[in-house]
Amino acid sequence: MYKLIIVLFLLLLCVLTYEYVNTPDYYWREYAFRTIPYDAVEIANDEKYIGQVYVNGGLVPATIYPYLGYAVAELFGKQIVRDHIKILCCPDHSKLYWDYVDFTQSAANGQMKNSILGGFYKDSNYDFNHFIGKLLHQGEWKAGKVIPIEHSRGALVIWNSTDGTPAHFKQFYMLKYNLTVDSPGGSNYYWRDYSFGQVPYDAFEVADDGKYIGQVYVDGGLIPATIYPYLGLAIGELHGKLVIKEHVKIFCSPDHSKLYWDFVDFEKPGSAGQMRNAVLGGFHNDIQNVFIGKVLHEGVWKVGKVLPMENSHKGLLVWNDVDGQSVHVKQFHMLKYNSTIELPENMQKCISLS
Repeated sequence: MYKLIIVLFLLLLCVLTYEYVNTPDYYWREYAFRTIPYDAVEIANDEKYIGQVYVNGGLVPATIYPYLGYAVAELFGKQIVRDHIKILCCPDHSKLYWDYVDFTQSAANGQMKNSILGGFYKDSNYDFNHFIGKLLHQGEWKAGKVIPIEHSRGALVIWNSTDGTPAHFKQFYMLKYNLTVDSPGGSNYYWRDYSFGQVPYDAFEVADDGKYIGQVYVDGGLIPATIYPYLGLAIGELHGKLVIKEHVKIFCSPDHSKLYWDFVDFEKPGSAGQMRNAVLGGFHNDIQNVFIGKVLHEGVWKVGKVLPMENSHKGLLVWNDVDGQSVHVKQFHMLKYNSTIELPENMQKCISLS
């Protein structure tokens, strides 16, 4: 009995200590080629933008070429990516700045301060975060991954245009964020990098229950998950219950009135229209988009991935808490975005390159 009381006390303490924070106001939007969000971050006033792409082993910063229809990243050489791309956005570009750094200098001189997280890489040999850098190389500005200065391989790594081989640089420009400047919120919805125990002010709650919508990296893609801030973890479904404690994004929006949970029944004939306005939650196995759904299961709301109507395994996938097995349901609530609500005029603009 005494041990039970201690456990309950510690759990209550965790619930009371996680906090809402006014996080740095930059985020990653899903990118549709040839349409640039109004708040996208340009690399150097050259019609190229900062992307984030999925590769086997992690997420890597990239250069988006809207007029060519692809992004380029470096991972063991030049990688051309045409789908599943995010684009870096910020409502107030005056808070962002490119800082010249020299990684031949001491790691203790604060050159990583204010740097923006651009992704991560993890395999049997490496496990480190990526940041965002750029350099004028072979006649053009290229944005790529920065391995942090604390690492033995710390550098900006981009690619040679001629033969596609990696190019490492110790002196370059690193993208940073000035926390001391105030700015208005963004618009629509987006994914922020999440630190456990700190909930962004614009995070969208699952059901007024202290849980939030996450996006987690798995082998084969990115999938929606349920974030439990008071437990310090997120749970998703991938061949059963999957517990994640790092590299988690959290779903946010400055105007929650535009988001709604729509009850859907994927068993109904002619129900393809139920996908209308659905919010993209990620992808799996490289080509299959997944969406965001929730269901009241085992007495609690759980968020998981929705396989769309055209998939033979259509429906919402969550998990059993008892045995961790997958649960597949056809009747659930799907997260949607009401695009008919007008934004302020200064937030409506997109640049069409068609």
